Amino acid sequence: MVKCVIVAEKESAASDIAAGLFGKGSRVGRSYQGKTPAGLAIAVTWASGHMYELAPPHAYDPALKDWSVALLPIVPPKWVYIQHEKEGQEKSIRAIEAIVGSLSAGGELINACDAEREGELIYRKLIQPMRIAPGTKMSRLWIHSFTAKGVQE
Repeated sequence: MVKCVIVAEKESAASDIAAGLFGKGSRVGRSYQGKTPAGLAIAVTWASGHMYELAPPHAYDPALKDWSVALLPIVPPKWVYIQHEKEGQEKSIRAIEAIVGSLSAGGELINACDAEREGELIYRKLIQPMRIAPGTKMSRLWIHSFTAKGVQE
């Protein structure tokens, strides 16, 4: 079990974060795993860009299957997100879910996606449906550079 899971927006950022924290570490499926010099077990995983998207209009109302611009604006009572239809997306989401599920009691989940609205949305929509152990600390990684050197600094 790991004590800390870090979720980056893309694999290259995850690789750089891992290199900055514990050298190369070892890649285990969809994560880089290793220990800090202090012995903290960490897994660094990544999203694949937008893993969820807004549901199409007909998901809210079947009559909107053949909607047109004349019907705009279409404002549902509650926005619904669906899994993006990229190939392998379901497998990627389940792998990240298993990594997050490996957090030990009192562990920490860190959002290391890009520090802007899009990065925040990618992280929140990915994590929101997952079961997170009670007592898990949630944090945000704010650094200037996602290079190994930038992470160390």
